[in-house]
Amino acid sequence: MDIDGRDGVFRFNPANFFDNDLCVRAFGMSASEVVSRLAGHCELTKEVDGGAFLLTTDRPIVGVESVEMDIRIRKALGVPWHPVD
Repeated sequence: MDIDGRDGVFRFNPANFFDNDLCVRAFGMSASEVVSRLAGHCELTKEVDGGAFLLTTDRPIVGVESVEMDIRIRKALGVPWHPVD
């Protein structure tokens, strides 16, 4: 039973924080492993209060650039990307 309704990540944004429970549900790995896997693929990856803080870019992005960044981060994590129709 999905109590809180949050078991996935729709899109990575320029700044993200995912607690450890969400990392496990959405990516199948701990927040620590998410931080480790994305080191070098983001401007900043840091474990904060047991969760993953990710600064994927250091500037605002919109449109296609946002989608491309999301795909790049998902590939680095090894999680599938499913386009929205």
